[in-house]
Amino acid sequence: MNFIVLDYWDLSLAAALLIINAGLSIVFRLGLEGRLLFAAARMVVQLTLVGLVLKGLFAIASPWWTGLAALIMVGFAGREAMVRQDRSFIGYWGYGIGTSAMCIAALTVTLFAVTTQFESRPWYDARYVLPLLGMILGNTMNGVS
Repeated sequence: MNFIVLDYWDLSLAAALLIINAGLSIVFRLGLEGRLLFAAARMVVQLTLVGLVLKGLFAIASPWWTGLAALIMVGFAGREAMVRQDRSFIGYWGYGIGTSAMCIAALTVTLFAVTTQFESRPWYDARYVLPLLGMILGNTMNGVS
C-alpha cells in the first residue's frame, strides 16, 4: 500500500492559505477571520483525534471494534439526517426510521462489497469497511434527509 507522506512544507502551505484567507477577510471587512481561524483550529484537533482512533482500529483488526465503530458512524449519521429535516416526526420516530433505513441500506451494500468485490483478508478489516461505510452513509444520509 502506498501512502502520501506529508511533510512540514505541505502543512505550512495549507496553514499559509488559511492565513491568507483570514487576511483577505480583514482587508475586505467581511468579519469571517475569527470564525475561519477557529474552524481551522477545530479541524486540526478533530482530524488528529480521528487519526489516532483510526490508527488504533487499523492495528487491531477486530470484528468487534470494527462493528462498534460502524455503529457509532451510523448513529452520528442518523442524528445528522434528522437535524437536516425541515419537518420531521415527533420524538424518536424520525431518528428511528431514518437511522434504521440508513443502517439497513449502508450495511447491506458495505457487507456485499467487502465480501464479494474486495479481496480484503479478513473481510472485517477496518481499513476497507469503515471508509466504504462512510461513503455509503454519506449518500444514504442525503437520501433520508
